[in-house]
Amino acid sequence: MKDVTLSWSGAQTGTTTTAGNTASVQISSEGTTTVVYSSRDVFGNTEAPKTYVVQIDKTAPEAFHQFDPVTKMLQVFGRDSGSGVASTGPVAGRCIQRRCTYTITDRAGNLLELVEDVKDHDGEIQSAIVSLQYNAGAV
Repeated sequence: MKDVTLSWSGAQTGTTTTAGNTASVQISSEGTTTVVYSSRDVFGNTEAPKTYVVQIDKTAPEAFHQFDPVTKMLQVFGRDSGSGVASTGPVAGRCIQRRCTYTITDRAGNLLELVEDVKDHDGEIQSAIVSLQYNAGAV
């Protein structure tokens, strides 16, 4: 959900002294970024390269509906192509009368809050979206 800053510095181990190697890199783009790094001592010896993988997901998940023929109700599910959703089953909603609120969270902590009115008219389920809010932003 946020930018990532990686920082590292060399250290003395045994008789080898690093040449003051310090570095940092800020990663702000969504997706997977691979950082390869190594250190060199004052004698010119270089350690084997090391790899660090950073995955950033700043996009809130999506919601989709599915009709459940057993309960004859709509179910709300979440999906997220970045980090994946925290729960793969139906999202539990908080319903007061016919207005239901669903909060879908992905594994990176991004949120979607969906508010909708659900009505049953003689066995026909109708749903109307009242509002969507992504990551506590504007409704």
